[in-house]
Amino acid sequence: MNIHRGLLYAVTLTAIGLLVGLLLEALDRQVNRAEAASARLVVNQLRAALIVKGAELRLSSHPEHMLQWRGKNPVSLLQKPPRAYQGRCGDSGPAAAKWCFSESGEVRYRTRSRIALAGQERPPETIVAWRVAMDYRDRNGNGAPDKQDRLDGLKLAPVRQKTGGT
Repeated sequence: MNIHRGLLYAVTLTAIGLLVGLLLEALDRQVNRAEAASARLVVNQLRAALIVKGAELRLSSHPEHMLQWRGKNPVSLLQKPPRAYQGRCGDSGPAAAKWCFSESGEVRYRTRSRIALAGQERPPETIVAWRVAMDYRDRNGNGAPDKQDRLDGLKLAPVRQKTGGT
């Protein structure tokens, strides 16, 4: 009888262990999805704010003022900053799953887990950066916005991928 009871106990513990493992794996997937959705939401909010600001400037009597927005902090256009926004970046950039603005004019986000962001799969601890850029028609073909070009608006452009550090 004791062997039977011990075997039943072992099978029960094994089944519980497997179920806990499956539950933790499912929970981890949901956490990754939530992080990715949150990061995409912030990017979309910044893009929308830049579209509105660009439209305001384009309709104003001085559309060339759009040029002054290159490298500026788009978070200032939001009614309130995202909850995960840390302000100015420190030497090591933002903490995991946080945003910051660098002295070089980049909005930066550090991934906590493996997520899809900015069109690519990003490993944990990757710093993804964007910068305010001009949306324009390069009429003179010089590759830079200037007075000869048609300034269409502002956009959030991806900069580069960084792993760890800054």
